[in-house]
Amino acid sequence: MPVDLNDDYFRLLKGNLWLKPGGFVELDLYLDQGDPVGLFAFTPSQIGTVPSEEGRRFLELGTDSRLSFRRTRLSLDAYTPRPAVWQGTRFYMEADFFGKDGAPRLRHAYVELPYLVLGRTNSAFRDTDAEPETVDANGPNARFGSRQQGVRVIVPIGGDYRF
Repeated sequence: MPVDLNDDYFRLLKGNLWLKPGGFVELDLYLDQGDPVGLFAFTPSQIGTVPSEEGRRFLELGTDSRLSFRRTRLSLDAYTPRPAVWQGTRFYMEADFFGKDGAPRLRHAYVELPYLVLGRTNSAFRDTDAEPETVDANGPNARFGSRQQGVRVIVPIGGDYRF
C-alpha cells in the first residue's frame, strides 16, 4: 500500500529509508475502594455517582491508588519508496507496557511488501473499525479480537481493491 511521505516521515541520512516514530503517552490513575479485583482492574458498578456520606468516609479513610502508564504505546514505521529491490517495503513495530510487571509487550511487528505481509499483526478477519472507542484498559473492550503471527498474500483485483 502506498505511503504518504509528507505525513510526518523523515528521511534517514538522505538515503532510501524514511522513518516515522509515533505513539502516545497515557497516565491512568486507579483508585480502589478496598476490595480490588486485580492490581489494575476495578468494578465500575462500585463507583458512586452521587456524593454520599459513605463516599465522604471513603475519601477520609484513604484509598489504594496506583498510577499506570501501561496503555502508553510507542511505534516505529519505516518505508522504502524509491525503485530498489524492495521498492514499496514497509516495516512497522508497535509496543505497549501490558507485559509482565509493566514490561514492554510487542503488539505489532511486520514487514509489508507490495503483495505480502509477514509478521505479527491483526488477523485478516478483524474489523478494527468495529472496535469500541473507550479508555477501558481492563474489560472486554480492551481485549477485542486477536493478533497473530502469519503470512498474508495480497492479490489486487482491480482499481483500489485487494483480496
